[in-house]
Amino acid sequence: MSVQAPKGVALSADDRGRMERLSEEVQGRLKEMALITARTLGVKLDPGAVPIYDPTHHGEATEADETIEVVVVAVPQPDGHFKFYCYQDPPGICVEC
Repeated sequence: MSVQAPKGVALSADDRGRMERLSEEVQGRLKEMALITARTLGVKLDPGAVPIYDPTHHGEATEADETIEVVVVAVPQPDGHFKFYCYQDPPGICVEC
């Protein structure tokens, strides 16, 4: 039994160009958020740092409407694990998470 990857549908040239520009913009914005968070927390970013957008609700269900945690940077550690630094909105703070 073989497993085949799903067949893709090619974008038009215009849509492909737009998607590429949007992807570059999103990556740039995430990098900027990561730099702001790192600067605020005094964290040194190295080339292995990974900005991640996570708009999910964290915490207790009763708090779900109050705090959205946007994880903006994962920094590799010498032991192979990552340390995560987050921007929480509200209240608009940067924390180690």
